[in-house]
Amino acid sequence: MLTRRKFLATAACSMAAARLHSQGQSKVRIALSISKDATGPRMPIDFVGLSYEVQQLSDPSFFSAQNSGLIREFKALSSTGVLRLGGNTSEFAYWKPKPESPEPEHPQVREVVGEPKARYYAVTAEAIRNLAEFLQATGWNCIYGIGMGTNTPARAAEEAVFVAETLGNRLQYFQIGNEADLFDRHLRDPKTWSAKTYLQEWLALARAIAARVQVAKFGMPDVAGAVSWLTEIADQWPSIQAPPRVTTLTHHYYFGGPATKLLWWPGHEPRGQHSEPVETSDDAEGAEHREYHIGRSEQDGCARTHDRRQHLLSRRQAGCLRRVCRRPLVRRLFAAFGQ
Repeated sequence: MLTRRKFLATAACSMAAARLHSQGQSKVRIALSISKDATGPRMPIDFVGLSYEVQQLSDPSFFSAQNSGLIREFKALSSTGVLRLGGNTSEFAYWKPKPESPEPEHPQVREVVGEPKARYYAVTAEAIRNLAEFLQATGWNCIYGIGMGTNTPARAAEEAVFVAETLGNRLQYFQIGNEADLFDRHLRDPKTWSAKTYLQEWLALARAIAARVQVAKFGMPDVAGAVSWLTEIADQWPSIQAPPRVTTLTHHYYFGGPATKLLWWPGHEPRGQHSEPVETSDDAEGAEHREYHIGRSEQDGCARTHDRRQHLLSRRQAGCLRRVCRRPLVRRLFAAFGQ
């Protein structure tokens, strides 16, 4: 298995060798030694991950033990990764526990450019059972997104119960809502939507889930760009009586801008797949899903960052990943949410 230490050593040797070769030298051996006693932040064993839209579950055969090709690729990427299911389409999912379960009534929403249309779809028990088998086969864990935009506390709780029982210890935590700071565009009244009203709705859903899944853990607020929501929520948190167990604070970081095209490595374009640019969702190239783990801070108090991406990177962006440390912000969040 390729460890972090082996990766750093190999990368350093490769870069040094390439530099010497370009200078016309040859047959030069380079040795890099990294002390086992080196101190500093450590990369978590499940640092690597991928993000998919919840809508992918509308095809129960995709995340399943029968999809051997996908299992092979996941295991090649990491033996202990994290699959995040979320995205903008999660707001239009509804839980369908049985084949005969009727589709619920849905609220009216606005259609705006840049946001997904209200195309509702079902997440079934079969899809969750197959997902559990897929996670077991890959060795990965899951961050499971439950919609907020058009959901109800009762349906959210019913879905969460089945997901928790089926995924077991493969479930890291529930993420309620995706990029809720953008709800004022199409799902909520822009005159009243704020971090405060978001928290009120979030608590209603989270408490309904926690009442039936006593060990439930949550991540929040998973904002698109309003990072100030994290501190606004932190300021309100001490006044909340018996709050649900929040273990992770999250936000998205678009270091290259939201994606508009699906890019492939030159020479590896799928034949006959797409002749026109393909629109992608919020969790595609250029997006990081950044997490602040409560009670699991690194030695220097830095945030833990996951790069969970659904599509391939362009060559320009492939080298742009970076880890940003905001010590004052992280310490403030840990102080407010620490348990």
